Amino acid sequence: MSDGDERIGCGGEVLHAPRLVLDVALEAYVCIDVDGRVTAWNPAASETFGFSHAQACGRRVEELIIPRGFMPRIAPVLRGWRMVEPVGCSGSGCS
Repeated sequence: MSDGDERIGCGGEVLHAPRLVLDVALEAYVCIDVDGRVTAWNPAASETFGFSHAQACGRRVEELIIPRGFMPRIAPVLRGWRMVEPVGCSGSGCS
């Protein structure tokens, strides 16, 4: 097994370079702060939602990914979100 293969196994830390993984991920990755503003946006998010990284960063997530016609039904849900900080993240970002 090569050194790269060992990193994918079950014996230790798998995600050594999260930024690189997110850059090539096929799924959209969007990170928001407690105010609902975009703090991270990968290339797949640009493809999926049609906004560049520069256009998305700092904007409210609902402006970018929720069609306007759905906003009256979604707005109460968004206001009721209880923000939970993922493991490895703090108010200044994720490690």
